[in-house]
Amino acid sequence: MRVGNYFYHQSDKQYYPFVKSDDERNKADQKDKSDELSFLTEHFDALKSLV
Repeated sequence: MRVGNYFYHQSDKQYYPFVKSDDERNKADQKDKSDELSFLTEHFDALKSLV
């Protein structure tokens, strides 16, 4: 069953976000990360060379 941007998983008895494509899934994953973690992962090579 789907309601808005969520679908209901009967065996888990809870709603999960519905993601339509890989691009949207990547955006959703990025939202879960903190800003600091995103910065570190994007600039890892530059930061590694500083150390």
